[in-house]
Amino acid sequence: MTVAVVDEVPDPPAGLGEAGRQFWADAYGQPWVSVSDRTMVQLVARKLDEREQLSSESFSTAADQWRKHRTLKEIDRDVASCLDQLLLTPNSRQRAGIETGGPSQEVPTTLELMLAQRRGEISREEYELFMEPERARQAAELKEQAQREQLERISDASLNRIEALMNPGGIRPKLDDQD
Repeated sequence: MTVAVVDEVPDPPAGLGEAGRQFWADAYGQPWVSVSDRTMVQLVARKLDEREQLSSESFSTAADQWRKHRTLKEIDRDVASCLDQLLLTPNSRQRAGIETGGPSQEVPTTLELMLAQRRGEISREEYELFMEPERARQAAELKEQAQREQLERISDASLNRIEALMNPGGIRPKLDDQD
């Protein structure tokens, strides 16, 4: 794939907010985004400004909060679609055959680190330093799992309460396939 490099970044349109200007600079910082992408870049910049403004507003009623949440999701969906078209997501770049970043550093496995420490190739402090991100990932995973389990318990309890309210006598209706 041939990519033309943009020599200069076009001036952002008047009226862009901080989020929009930041996106404008970031987008044109990519070698494959050119002046011909101006309309799409401007659209995303304005959507990001709109999102920033809307997310900072507070609404008093539940209906207004729901509308705000729904509108934010729509904006996010629009922005994600535009980012994909501009090849500003990892998946879209991969589909287009654009490789970014330098050669990937191979991260040693836990076993390799333990063996290296045992052989004296790395110190205990180096081992702990390498293991820190893995431990943080595992802790986050456990926390997420606990939250999911808690939500399931709450959901089950709520369903049981609803069922009890709808059927105060505790009599379960007979289903057609039961004898």
